[in-house]
Amino acid sequence: MNKWIKRTLIGVAAIALLLVGTLAVHIYMVVDAKPKSTGANLQLGKIDFASPIDSTTHAKASKAIYSIEGINRAYFNKEQGNLVFAYMNDGTLSHQKVYDQFMAKGDFNATLFRPSAEQLAASCPAIDKNSFTYQMGSYFEKLFASK
Repeated sequence: MNKWIKRTLIGVAAIALLLVGTLAVHIYMVVDAKPKSTGANLQLGKIDFASPIDSTTHAKASKAIYSIEGINRAYFNKEQGNLVFAYMNDGTLSHQKVYDQFMAKGDFNATLFRPSAEQLAASCPAIDKNSFTYQMGSYFEKLFASK
């Protein structure tokens, strides 16, 4: 029985070490001091509606956002009353340009979402900064970013 527990613990430790090593190698390969490309990248923007989005407003806003050249995707969140849109950031569009064109195509009671400096500094809002995974990944990122 004692031998079985010892082998199990060694196996679990070996697997954990392998996973941590894989994470470290992945972060090392992803983190680079210089940018890899100056090309276009996908940009997200959000328009907040002051009033709830009904089916008429949804149809009108959907037609308006997709009629803007360069918009790749749009997602309406009826519960939160916002529209999230995506476009390629190649210099032809900006959040403000999309918003201006969107508002010109319909009389919407909406505003362009502008994150505060604190929200911009917080990075990804979906990740728990107190989690073990985030802290370990952050450690490796700092370790390899200083190379």
